[in-house]
Parts: sequence; structure tokens; C-alpha cells
Amino acid sequence: MSTRVLLTGVTGALGSALLPELLGRGFEVYCLIRPQKNEGAAARLRRLTANRCAIPLAGDITDPLCGVDPAKLPKIDKLVHAAADTSLSQGNEQRAVESNLVGTRNALALAAALGNPEFYYIGTAYIAGDAPVLTEHDAGGPLTVGKSRNPYEASKVQAETMVRQYRGQYSVLRPSIVVGRSDDGAAPGLDGIYGFFRSITRLREMIRRGNYTDEKGLRIGRGYNLQIPIGIKDQDDIALNLVQLDWISETEAALIALPAQGRTYNLTHPNSMRLKALVRTTIDALDLAHVSIVEDKGGWTLSPIKIAIRRMVNRELEHLRPYLLHSPLFESRNLYSDLGPDWPMPPPITTEFIRMTMSAADNEWTDRAAIDARA
Repeated sequence: MSTRVLLTGVTGALGSALLPELLGRGFEVYCLIRPQKNEGAAARLRRLTANRCAIPLAGDITDPLCGVDPAKLPKIDKLVHAAADTSLSQGNEQRAVESNLVGTRNALALAAALGNPEFYYIGTAYIAGDAPVLTEHDAGGPLTVGKSRNPYEASKVQAETMVRQYRGQYSVLRPSIVVGRSDDGAAPGLDGIYGFFRSITRLREMIRRGNYTDEKGLRIGRGYNLQIPIGIKDQDDIALNLVQLDWISETEAALIALPAQGRTYNLTHPNSMRLKALVRTTIDALDLAHVSIVEDKGGWTLSPIKIAIRRMVNRELEHLRPYLLHSPLFESRNLYSDLGPDWPMPPPITTEFIRMTMSAADNEWTDRAAIDARA
């Protein structure tokens, strides 16, 4: 008999990437999906997969027992809780608390009502907060993390604490900042750093369509030597732990296939990208041949389009601000101990990969705009 898995967050970026990996391992996956006004759970699942081993299950993690009647389900062997709110906005605190705390509490209650199957919780490596190092934990050991720096981190600390009190066996999987697939850069529905990428693509289209000049009256176009004053000082050139979506989903599926043993796993990249390299590469996607990122010391005379570029970049960087203050070191001894030393590390994060990811974000935005125009 196939192992039965109940998966939350199926329609999210991580859940939708994880689903085919679980199906590929022969699991029978009950997919918890919130019905929408004009589309039920089954229809939403069909847009993700036609695999008969993926079974729609209408529900909502914010409802008691996730809106599911446990008596109507067969024996569930593993419950994977991948649903979460990943917004870093201070104004999004209530929604983050509801999704990450109430949702986790309801998923744990559902697991208890199902007889305490193995519970796999997908958290975040940035549970570390301001700690210098995030260790991986064994069963029964204390949760050692630093001080949380935003509502998202705080909610994930509390959620993981709840998981560690689960009466059945559990595992905690902690990805860092997830970016597009290593093969094509695509990451449909992914938020976070993709807000920055999408803003760049919009700005690029605006420059291509317009006739913009700088403060000296020179036209801004291909070949223009563009200097953008950004509020990034040398000490702010922090390491951003980016890791590709396909490596994350493959690694998570491999860990879910193992028996839950009360251990935590940091799914992180051994070689982080620096913030200035990321900003330089993404601004380069504006198709302006020479882009210089300089410290904003004031006293600049800027044309309206340069002001718009600077405002957009700084606004999007503000969403990443909690991760620009401190870059912890992440241990991964449990990960490579349990999956074996030959388990592949994440592919390198190169400037070519960032450009490919930018192109994928551009295509996704263009496709969405076309769909909206036809609607």
C-alpha cells in the first residue's frame, strides 16, 4: 500500500513544487486546498497535476482542524505542513500570525485527530533572528535561536515551538530565501525577493516605452552610463542566503521519505550571494550597459526617472531589511548525515542565474498582464 501524505499549502510556491516530488516517490498525496468563489478544491488541484495519486481535500488552515472531518479520511501516515505567510511587512502582522500560528495550531490539532501521524513542518532558516549561528537540533534538545526582528520571524519561532511539543514524531525543515529553479529560474507565485524582480521588469518596460532624460538632458537608453545612489553602505553588503526552488523541493521530499525523528534540518546554501552583487545584477536587467551602485551621501541632482529608480529599489530593499542587518551561519550536519554525504549541495548562485531568474519573472509578469487584459 502507498504511503499516504496529507499536504497543506499545495497551491503555494513551495507546496506546488513539493507535490510532484512526493508523487514521484510513490506517495498518495491528499492535497488540502481552500476552495475559491468560482473554483473548488478539485479544479484548483487539476491546474497543478493530473496525477490520480493527488487527491483534492477541501479545507482551510485557519479553520479548526483545517476545516477537515478526520472521520472521512483513511489512515494518514505523514502530515506535511507547508502552508505559511512569508510576507516581511510590518503591516502584515495580523495575517502572518493567523497563517503561521493559527494555521500551525490547527494542522497539529488535525494531526492529533488523525492519530498522530508523522508531522513534517516546513519553517524557515531565518528563525535564527539575530543569532550568529543557527544550529540543527536533535529530538529533545532546546530550541536555541536569537531575538526575532519582525512579525514573520516571531510567528515562525512560536510555530516551531508548538511543533516541538507534538505528541507524535516530527521533523522540522528550514529553507532559507527561496529563489527560482536552477534550470530555468521560474518560481510561479513566489513572493519575497520576487517583488524586487517584478518591480525591475516594470521599470524596464517603462524606460523602453518612454523618452526619459537625465538631469543634463541626455536620453536614458541602451549604452547610457547610469549611476544610481542606493542606501547601501559597505557594512550593509550582507550575505543573502539564496537557494533554488528545485533543490529545496527535492531535498524536502527526500527528508519526508525518511522516518520523522524529532530533528531539524537547515536547507541553506553554503555560498551566499552578496547584496551589492544582487542589486547590481538586477539593475543591469534594465538593459543599460553601465550601471554603478554608489552610496547615497546626499547632494545628488537627479532627473525624475532616476528618482523613480532609486525610490523603487530602496522600497523593495526595505522588504528585505530584516535580512540586511545580519547574516547568520547555518549548520547542516543533520541534513548530510541523514541524506548521506553524497546528497548534492545547492547549485551555485551566479550572476547568470540571477539574470535567468529575472527573465522568468519578466515572462511571468508579462503572461499575467496578458491574461488580465483578456479577462
